[in-house]
Parts: sequence; structure tokens; C-alpha cells
Amino acid sequence: SEKLGCFIKELKQKIIKEKIIHWDDTVIMINEKRGCLRFYGTEKLALYTAHEKKNKEGLDEDNILNTLDNETVVVHDHNTVNYNDDYDFQNAECCVHLIRDLRKVEEALNHEWTKELITLLKEANQKRNEYINQGNQYFEEMFIEEVQIKYDEIMENVKKENKKDRDKYFGNDEKTLINRLIKYKQNYLMWVIRFDIPFSNNLSERSLRGSKTKM
Repeated sequence: SEKLGCFIKELKQKIIKEKIIHWDDTVIMINEKRGCLRFYGTEKLALYTAHEKKNKEGLDEDNILNTLDNETVVVHDHNTVNYNDDYDFQNAECCVHLIRDLRKVEEALNHEWTKELITLLKEANQKRNEYINQGNQYFEEMFIEEVQIKYDEIMENVKKENKKDRDKYFGNDEKTLINRLIKYKQNYLMWVIRFDIPFSNNLSERSLRGSKTKM
């Protein structure tokens, strides 16, 4: 593996120059102990790193995220470590991962707001795909504003709905998700403003799936 040192260095340099980078990590077993396998890349570039622990020290040791500037967008599944003050890049949240979290709350509590937000995200993404297929590079300002207003309306109404289940286990889970959606609104809706930002981080998940299946 030491003979791959030059190749890995070159690969890192290529990834760092990309405008949009995907990353994710997953738990694997290393010598019968829990470890971390991490992916960084794009549709054409893939770098895997492994660490004994899943933490920021490992990220900094990989020397990718901590070298990016504020023009780079990193797509991820709500890895809160990305919002560390040591990093300068922009964060784009995966909406497919978000929809999974919304469906968990919907199945547990049957609250309407989750259905409304899922519908908003899916319909806006469908319209975006249609625009892209027609050669358009962005939405009209009016449509972007409509999506953001609808998002805000849903989040405003959900606070009242959540109070009914405040003392239940899933009510607390729902409150945590609500707070996340309010705090990271711009990160979840970045793909509405910029068509080059993907709707999901499925690229990273697909890239790690083989190792999980093998394990």
C-alpha cells in the first residue's frame, strides 16, 4: 500500500480542485475492532480512507476538508462535524436522507407536516429535472421564493403539532428533526438555487455500499 502514496497524493489534489465534493463514512471491522471507512469523491474520482475512530481527527488527517476554500460545496448526510469553524467550505445537505428521516416520523406519529414537506421537496426536484432536461440552468426567482416560503410555513405550523407529543419518545425525535430543519434550511435548499448542486448524496452511499455488503 505504501507504493500507492504518490497515486493517493495526486488523487487528493484532483478531488480538492473539484467545485462539488461528496463524502460519507461508515462503520467497518478492522482486525475484529470497530473502525471507520470514509469516501471522498465525484462521479469520476473516488478516494477511500480508513481510521480506527470516526472523528474529526481522522478527517483532518485525510487532509481534504480542511484544505477546501469557501467556493467549494461539500455534499453530505448531515455530518455536523462539517460545520466546524475550522472549515471554510459550503455545506449541502442530502434531501434523500432527509426524506427517510421524515418518513420515520410520519410512520411513528402520522403528522401531516412530514407529508407536506416530502411533497414540496419531491415536486420541486421533479420540476428541476424537467428544467435541466430543457436546457435551463436555474429556476426563476419567483419559484425559488415560493419554495422557501412554503418551507417556512410548514416549519411554523409544525411547532404547534409537535407540542401534542412533546412528552413521548417520538415527539422528542420529531422536535430534534424540526430544529435541524430550521437551523439548516439554506443547506437543505441549496439545490433549488443552484442546479449544479445534487438533490442527494447517493453517490457516497453507493460508493460505500459494496464494503458494507461484503462485511
